[in-house]
Amino acid sequence: MPGNNEINSLEKSRVLILFAKAPEAGKVKTRLVPALGEEGALGLYQKLLEYQLAVVQDYTGAVTELHVDGNPAHPGFDNFSGSILKQTGNNLGERMHYALNSALATHTSAVLIGSDCPGIDYHYLDSAFTALENGFNAVLGPAEDGGYVLIGLRSDVSEKSTDLFQDISWGTDTVSAQTRNLFQKLGLTWKELPVLQDLDEPSDLEKLGREFKFLQG
Repeated sequence: MPGNNEINSLEKSRVLILFAKAPEAGKVKTRLVPALGEEGALGLYQKLLEYQLAVVQDYTGAVTELHVDGNPAHPGFDNFSGSILKQTGNNLGERMHYALNSALATHTSAVLIGSDCPGIDYHYLDSAFTALENGFNAVLGPAEDGGYVLIGLRSDVSEKSTDLFQDISWGTDTVSAQTRNLFQKLGLTWKELPVLQDLDEPSDLEKLGREFKFLQG
């Protein structure tokens, strides 16, 4: 991990953004409701959220922001010490673009993650920021289901970033492929991180539960 002087320098250039929903029954992890019920899906989401909030809080050397779909004042976010903002936009693409573009207006690099991939850790995040600082325009953390668990951009491509989030079939297995095509179309260089698994479907529960014991019970 970086020393204090390095942290101060990095905080001026890096923004780490966590996207999350306010933890409310019937509004989170809805694809898991048939397997777990609304309360069970809520309980699992709360575990994932707590874990991911801790990872973000522990990541030194970046400004941290939590962008909430729902109530930003929900008690589930009380222990988060970074900025808490309400997501802005009519769909996921617009909300992600707004968050990244706003961060890149004042910082050199921004990385955005969701709250349903416990495989994201300090080293994964650091690899993303390092890729951007080594000259890549963008960084992508692919998901096993064809989506992605992380996306990052440098400020010098923020004007092109609108196109990266338009006409994407969100929630399908083509999201990563469509994003790669847009990177190429826009002439952007990008670094791909190792593929990780997020938790969306009932079939993901057993696979992730074996590795992350906090998901059990």
